[in-house]
Amino acid sequence: MDTASKPYYTATGLLAAVLGAALFSGAFWVTSEGGPIPVEWPEIFSSPVHFTPLFALPLGLFWLGGRRLGVMGLLVLAVGMTLVHWLAMTEAISVAQSARQDHLEGVVAGATGGAIGSVGTWLLLILMGPAFRTARAASLMAFGAVLLIAIGAYGVGIGSFANLGALVGGRPFTGPELQPADLIVNLYLPWQVVYGATLVALFRARPPLGG
Repeated sequence: MDTASKPYYTATGLLAAVLGAALFSGAFWVTSEGGPIPVEWPEIFSSPVHFTPLFALPLGLFWLGGRRLGVMGLLVLAVGMTLVHWLAMTEAISVAQSARQDHLEGVVAGATGGAIGSVGTWLLLILMGPAFRTARAASLMAFGAVLLIAIGAYGVGIGSFANLGALVGGRPFTGPELQPADLIVNLYLPWQVVYGATLVALFRARPPLGG
């Protein structure tokens, strides 16, 4: 099977990324306190890391159908994304709890989570094949990481344009309360859409299996 027999439909991949982000946020909101089906999750699931496979599923099926991934590769990527997400959330919470002395604690915590979530995934991809070790891939990873770090910092530590203006002006401000709806709008949806779009762009250079 040659590469031309399995074209890579970037627009379909982007739709899969948006669908995955919507599935994740939808499940988080529905089961959160105040949602239609609130669930008292165990402490280990206090952050919605367990919904990460819902985000990964549409993208994984897109790559599986285009033979950019096999079943085992899909499982490895889904598990890897979940572990990276868990590490990112754990470290972000740790940073926030150990730096309560000023209004920048949430900004630093969000940036930390964004950095770990993006770079951790890129390292996993680098181990998956040479298509992710090129100069093009490195530039996409670097650009994506910068955006994801910025979104993490905004979503966790800033949360509004008024607070962003205060930060730029060097004025103190009160960070967002991080309620489910705020997290979805300011953090999860934009972060995962950009994350997914970066992944779609990176996988474009990966030839079909058996090609």
